[in-house]
Amino acid sequence: MDPTLLPLYEALQAGHLCLVPTDTLLGLSLHPLRPEAWQALEALKERESKKPCVHLVASLQQALAYWQPLPGPWAEWAISCWQAGATLIWKLQPHIEAPFRSPEGTLALRVPYGQPNLLPLLRALQVPMPTTSLNQSGTPPITDWKAAMDFIQNTSVFVPDAGLFAMPDPAAPASTLLQIHEDGTASLLREGKLTRAQLCTWKGMKLHAPQ
Repeated sequence: MDPTLLPLYEALQAGHLCLVPTDTLLGLSLHPLRPEAWQALEALKERESKKPCVHLVASLQQALAYWQPLPGPWAEWAISCWQAGATLIWKLQPHIEAPFRSPEGTLALRVPYGQPNLLPLLRALQVPMPTTSLNQSGTPPITDWKAAMDFIQNTSVFVPDAGLFAMPDPAAPASTLLQIHEDGTASLLREGKLTRAQLCTWKGMKLHAPQ
């Protein structure tokens, strides 16, 4: 791992809530096995306890250490989805429990290919890293660095060195959110950069009609 990432890695390991620009948003991240970090997140965002987060992983191999085997061609499609900034929801292996398991027994995962400096950090952590928008629940996400600094002032949120990560484009669409089903079909829960029209050009892709 690049030594410049070490302070952020150590802050996550120590249970700090951290400001981490991802491939899609200026977010808050934490080590999932540090209860004090979850408590800090819930207090800062004024969100309900144990609300599921999107988690970031370094590779498909790391994802499959938590997910059950993917149906049909989804092992191939997953990488294409992640390269386009999409997030995938799929079933967890039976032995994987809290804090990863949602009430439905699923976990939302993304490989942040658009933020390559995150990948060695995620490999070093060896667990999926939760990430969520920088805001109080029910308010628009903060996308401006100065506004972010104002939001976290007088808190213990760790801020990595400026320039370590590229800033996400605030005008870019949110991450596309796809729920995979056992029969290999999927539900498009949120359309973002990867659109329904694009997905429908993939051979064999079957999307459920919007609810």
